Amino acid sequence: MHYQEFDSFEEMMEVVDAAKLAADAQVNDWQRAIVPGSYYISFEPTMQLIIYNEVIEPEPDEPPVPTNMLLVRGYSVIVPEGELGLAHICKATHIITKKQFELARVLGWPNNKRGLTCVLAIS
Repeated sequence: MHYQEFDSFEEMMEVVDAAKLAADAQVNDWQRAIVPGSYYISFEPTMQLIIYNEVIEPEPDEPPVPTNMLLVRGYSVIVPEGELGLAHICKATHIITKKQFELARVLGWPNNKRGLTCVLAIS
């Protein structure tokens, strides 16, 4: 994980904005098809972690989700109960079906090639 210090809030926001623009430039058309009700896999390389994401529709009284961001509940071997948060769509590596997502849950959120292959093998 990368940590960076800032001298001011403004300086931090400049870096955040630049990172979002860079991420936006990496979005592929198939990633734009990810909407609430979808499921996808992402990979966190610094932790060597496969994350199984369920895209959630924000409640009407919640602020809108920013462009190219998704409200998700992400599940993994580290957080098997799931964690709610915002994720940039460029982090999606593979769209999966609800059936594949449910198999991943039954298998305990596999975090290796063999387990992931089992999940992706069903249609």
